[in-house]
Amino acid sequence: MHQLVRTKLDPINQFFLTLIKLKLNLHNFDLAVRFGISQSLVSKYITTWICFQYQHLNEIKWMPSPAQVAGTLPDAFHRKYSNTFAIIDGSKIFIQTPSDLHLQASTWSQNKHHNTAKFLVVCTPNGVISYISPLYFGSISDVELTRISGYSSLLQKLEGQNGISIMADKGFTIEDQLKAIGIVLNIPPFLSGCQQLSANDVMKGRSIASLRIHVELAIRRMKSYSILKEEIPVSMIPLANHIVSVCAWLTNFQPALIPPSMQTEIDDTDVEAYFQNLDDNCSSSSDGED
Repeated sequence: MHQLVRTKLDPINQFFLTLIKLKLNLHNFDLAVRFGISQSLVSKYITTWICFQYQHLNEIKWMPSPAQVAGTLPDAFHRKYSNTFAIIDGSKIFIQTPSDLHLQASTWSQNKHHNTAKFLVVCTPNGVISYISPLYFGSISDVELTRISGYSSLLQKLEGQNGISIMADKGFTIEDQLKAIGIVLNIPPFLSGCQQLSANDVMKGRSIASLRIHVELAIRRMKSYSILKEEIPVSMIPLANHIVSVCAWLTNFQPALIPPSMQTEIDDTDVEAYFQNLDDNCSSSSDGED
């Protein structure tokens, strides 16, 4: 039993404790010892401040206008896909195995070999996360995820603005959804009744993949918050939607994901080197701040 030093924390330390939980995912007992308070108070502060951040960050209009996107478009997009408005992808987090057998089966991911929840991530070409969908538990395709996430409804506000396109992976066969509102879908070509891709299709696929990786970088940065890399316990599942959204939005306050000096196409054979260069760049930017 650790010794209680305080019966409560002032607001700034409550907020700091919550950020530590999100970033490092320390156990509540560990946080209780460090801050000299009870575990129940730690849990209360985490819940309160995650809900507080979600409420206020949710008020920010993260989805930019086409003009704003065009004004910050990386050079690599200017050369080939200058009308790109957003890049979309799906991602998953691990959840603790539910006791209910039906929920166990419905949330099981065969490729992850774990119980998971899935969500849609949308980012601008320069890496700003502009939309995070609610979590969906159970098996769900990328097409269905996009349809029920609510993002298509947001895109309808852009109807009538010609020349806008969305970039995605080949699993997002949502061309019909987007075509109805005048938006073009750019995805890598895939085999459909033919034995092999043409040379042009191969080059197109590589070009899209080298640009689409920006959303993967955004997700990687988002999951630098350890709470998203580790299993979400059943006790925190009611907060899971808020946790994912808050972590995503907090990344938008960090230095630019795609710095001007690195706004070039990424060779898919040198992805790890790119990640390392990006991490080094962000670290040096942080070190230079007051």
